[in-house]
Amino acid sequence: MSQTSGSSDLGMLFLFILLGLVVAKATRSWTVEIDPNARRLIITGRLFHIWPTFTAHWFFDECSRIWAGEHFAGDGERRVSVYFELGERGAHVVPVHPASLALAAKLADEISILTGILRGSDEFQA
Repeated sequence: MSQTSGSSDLGMLFLFILLGLVVAKATRSWTVEIDPNARRLIITGRLFHIWPTFTAHWFFDECSRIWAGEHFAGDGERRVSVYFELGERGAHVVPVHPASLALAAKLADEISILTGILRGSDEFQA
């Protein structure tokens, strides 16, 4: 009987961890800061809108273009993002919520105007 209780406790622990991961993903936020004096972009990902989990800094000149795009993740969920092309380092992706290509395009336009980074054509999956 105690073996069943132990299995049940382990199952509940797994369920709470899984629920925590789902909540953490849902409450992740991204901030793009523009420092015109230093000509730098600062992108920060935050967990629960509090703890920074990711920060990237680069100069405007390091970013060759910016564009909006959408793709479907492995789970079939549609994701919309703003992409920053960073040469050999690839593209940095900033998710846009709610998932609206029009909103992502508007954000890419505004960032391009403020920074002078080339605005590339938007990409989407049909």
